[in-house]
Amino acid sequence: MENIQQTPENTVTVPVRGRMVSPDVLRVFAVWAVISIHFLLYNGFYDQPIEGVNMIIMLVLRMIVSSCVPLFIILTGYLSLNKTLTKSHYAKGMKVIWLYLLTMIPIVIYRVSIKHNMKLEDAIWGILRFNGTAPYAWYIEMYIGLYLLIPFINILYKNIPSKNWKKVLIFTCFALNSLPKIINVYNFTTAGWWSDTTLSTTYQRLIPQWWLFGYPLTYYLIGAYIREYGLGLGKLTKKLLFVVTIALTTLYMLWRAPEGKFAWGAWIDWDSPLVMVSGTLLASMFLEHEFRRIPSWLAAVFGYLSGMSLQIFILTYIFDNEYYVLLKQWIPNMPDRLWAYIPMVLAIFLSATGIAVVIDLVYRLFGFLYGKIKARFKHAEVVEPAAAEINNDNPNEIQGG
Repeated sequence: MENIQQTPENTVTVPVRGRMVSPDVLRVFAVWAVISIHFLLYNGFYDQPIEGVNMIIMLVLRMIVSSCVPLFIILTGYLSLNKTLTKSHYAKGMKVIWLYLLTMIPIVIYRVSIKHNMKLEDAIWGILRFNGTAPYAWYIEMYIGLYLLIPFINILYKNIPSKNWKKVLIFTCFALNSLPKIINVYNFTTAGWWSDTTLSTTYQRLIPQWWLFGYPLTYYLIGAYIREYGLGLGKLTKKLLFVVTIALTTLYMLWRAPEGKFAWGAWIDWDSPLVMVSGTLLASMFLEHEFRRIPSWLAAVFGYLSGMSLQIFILTYIFDNEYYVLLKQWIPNMPDRLWAYIPMVLAIFLSATGIAVVIDLVYRLFGFLYGKIKARFKHAEVVEPAAAEINNDNPNEIQGG
């Protein structure tokens, strides 16, 4: 978790006892949302017709947690707005690589030695592919590129002369990266397309969509804008807009549902307008909330968990593949599994956190040992010239050395 000390004029910050608590809370919520969306994936939600109260509740849950990954990127923009083009920025980026490699160790052990569904050689090559050994690690591959671009994105953003022009930039990126996901997904030439969206999956384009994969930039800019200006909406207004957005998105998904089942498509991807709007509102509600009543010990817990979010995110893969097998045996009827939502997500979160704590301790130990070795070498560099001067009978030159 980064402490925000120097901020531009009009920056929205929420200090609590000298620490920014809201980003930590948001990051922990984003991890919970990731596990929640996997809860729906692994318990069979997408194979079941959306009928009955339980299935509708799970559909609404799916709409709420759909912004899990966007929340991470928005938070990156929020925290990284003041980062500049320095060597230390790139040096600090190595922490992500080291943590990723350490996190891969239990994943490899699980897949090679416990599940026996991957050879060691394939697992090693899969680490280099990021999503080959741990499917959830695709985010790391994306984040590395974003991290390298952060100083340059900040130069662009900060040199835009006004708030309105920054809005224009964000809406331009939104139009290029997101809008086609909800506009270019209809077949206007098929009779009855409006009443039955399942008639065809061949759609006509109304606007350009070449820049779709640039959505991390859009989310980063949204985070930077929230950091600098906020959304300019009241708390109640944001909550109402969020509820309305989730309600409209749920109705839209029901309309598109083929044979009553969940409708997979571009309209529900990370970069769709439906997710981008709800994710922006949700991020703003967290980041602009003061959390003044949170106890110091709880703030510290959120800070610690937030710092391990990367490891927890990836490690949930192990427990997703184990716990849901048991869930299906315990609760054969899929809609009834809704009642296991909180216990399952909590169990997976705590299990992944347990291993993440060990990885964090190992990383800290390596850092401690590296610091000791580095200090030892620096000490040797200072002592050796002094010893040489003593041997040359020049003790006066050593004074103050």
